[in-house]
Amino acid sequence: MNDQPWRRRPWRRAARIAGLALGPWLGAAVIVGVAADGRAQVIVQREDFIPVLDRPHPEWSPLGLSVGQFLVLPRLSAGVEYDDNILDTPTAGLKDAIYQINPDLTVLSNWDQNEVDLSASATLNRYNRYSSQDTDQYTVSGAGVLNVRHDLTIGLQAFNLQAEIPRSSDAYVFGSLIPLLYDQTFSRISLQKTFINFQLTADLTYEVYSYTNGLAATLNNNIITDTPINESFRNRNTAIAFLRGDYTLSPSFEIFAEERAANSLYPDTTGRNQVTTETLVGPNVELGHVIQAEFGVGLLTNEVANPQAKAVRAADWLAQVIYLPTPLLTLSLIANQHIVDSGLPDAPAFLLKDVGFETDYELMRNLIVVGKISGLWYDYQGIVRQDRYLNASLGATYYLNRLIGINLVYAHAQRISNGSTTILGFNNVPAAIYGFDTNTLSLTIVFQR
Repeated sequence: MNDQPWRRRPWRRAARIAGLALGPWLGAAVIVGVAADGRAQVIVQREDFIPVLDRPHPEWSPLGLSVGQFLVLPRLSAGVEYDDNILDTPTAGLKDAIYQINPDLTVLSNWDQNEVDLSASATLNRYNRYSSQDTDQYTVSGAGVLNVRHDLTIGLQAFNLQAEIPRSSDAYVFGSLIPLLYDQTFSRISLQKTFINFQLTADLTYEVYSYTNGLAATLNNNIITDTPINESFRNRNTAIAFLRGDYTLSPSFEIFAEERAANSLYPDTTGRNQVTTETLVGPNVELGHVIQAEFGVGLLTNEVANPQAKAVRAADWLAQVIYLPTPLLTLSLIANQHIVDSGLPDAPAFLLKDVGFETDYELMRNLIVVGKISGLWYDYQGIVRQDRYLNASLGATYYLNRLIGINLVYAHAQRISNGSTTILGFNNVPAAIYGFDTNTLSLTIVFQR
């Protein structure tokens, strides 16, 4: 159910090229309020409103390799992370150092009108002491923009990835021995049509998720044995339709209305089949070139095939505010809610409420500091369980020169669970055993051309 509506400025080439030096570690630290299988809205921004992380830095941006009408941008990140609770368990957390290698290759077209972007990357995690937690992840993606006319644009996007589900996810039963992985295939076609004072954005998305089985340790007759954890119940095909209209009343005031409908089919567990709709309307405003805000209210519904999972019909809401007190400082606030696929066999989905605050500060031309704090509330369907998350992070990126950047990130995560859950066939197990606290500190060197 991941979905990111394709918005007014889908391609920010200068900012994206500059952002290659930030690397995946700082990128993960600065996202406001993103949960596994969740989605974060992106505010509609005007051309004269550029937050710190979107600002191009040509003096530090990689030049790339010019190959015909394409620009090739290779990058290699190497880092080490210390985690004081690698399994995110409530007590006696295992500590370890994780070494990570992240090669990345991006190819951008250099055409006057249309655009094609291709990329491939991998993330190789190697644990110093607990090699059973090692993972290999990859992403292959392609995207393009076709300018049919000056007022009509068609976008195409597709990717395939294999990724690790974070240990903080609800997908892990107590005592999971190995990381859980999933494959995702994503494809989207988008259309954007501009009239005199009205802009229409529409897209169709199709996603296929396939999850690998896990492994747990169980005690049977005083003998510890390995028990497979079946994750096929999460396999799903999701079709998403999105439609949004923006009507401009003045250069600094717009009204929008959007509708999103998602249909998820679970081939191995039909009782989880569900349909979700979201309707939002509200204003998008800019005040004095220093505040950009979007507010929406509407209706959120979710219907699940399993009659034990109570249908959701609730007021929907969205609030996003970006404030630029100075050109070197960006303050961001986001608050929203949506339905997310659950990693629990007995709960098909949960209602996620998400509030986050982020500060981005360009301390020097070659030093950017990012701080973030967010709270997330999970309310599960079909069972009596609520999870509460508190996430906080502080990170910095320092550009030594055009070729080398350094990322340093500290992150803290905490979960408090209430209610009950099911573990390996045992019902009504107190969910409190899933609470945890974890701290990580990572240092990454990014080499780029």
